[in-house]
Amino acid sequence: MPETWILGSSPYSARLAGQLGRPYAFALQFGDADATAALQLYRDSFRPSAALAEPYTLVSVGALADDDPHEARRQASSSAMAMLRMFQRKHYSLLPPEEVEAYQATPQEQQVLDMYAERFINGTAADVAENLEQLHDRTGVDEVMLVVMGYSREAQARTVELMADHYGLDSR
Repeated sequence: MPETWILGSSPYSARLAGQLGRPYAFALQFGDADATAALQLYRDSFRPSAALAEPYTLVSVGALADDDPHEARRQASSSAMAMLRMFQRKHYSLLPPEEVEAYQATPQEQQVLDMYAERFINGTAADVAENLEQLHDRTGVDEVMLVVMGYSREAQARTVELMADHYGLDSR
């Protein structure tokens, strides 16, 4: 049987995972909840279970790396637009960065776009790694999962290659 995790982005899901004695994955890419506080709530409410003796945590975060930090941000803007579209009750779809740049956002829409573009870690591999390491230090999680964002498959693949190279891993 596969391991059962609780995936969430709120204090409710953190507490539930702790009370059930399950591993908890905090989806930082979904919302603006305080991951550090939610993970602490999980640890504080954790009850050992047949599945897990001690708390076990993961944080997932949107990431896009490129040799050119401007291009990384452009690619990440597609994911930010997809989130805005979701809030507008439209299909979550990744639009080309050029289309995102041409979009005439209202001030409120621009706030959402900026918030998500910032939430998705983007930049060079060194920039992304530094942010991931700060996130790890801040949250104390056991694992960090990258949700590779960006419009093009090439940008997504390049992110994996750059991050694997940065950490000395095989990118295959």
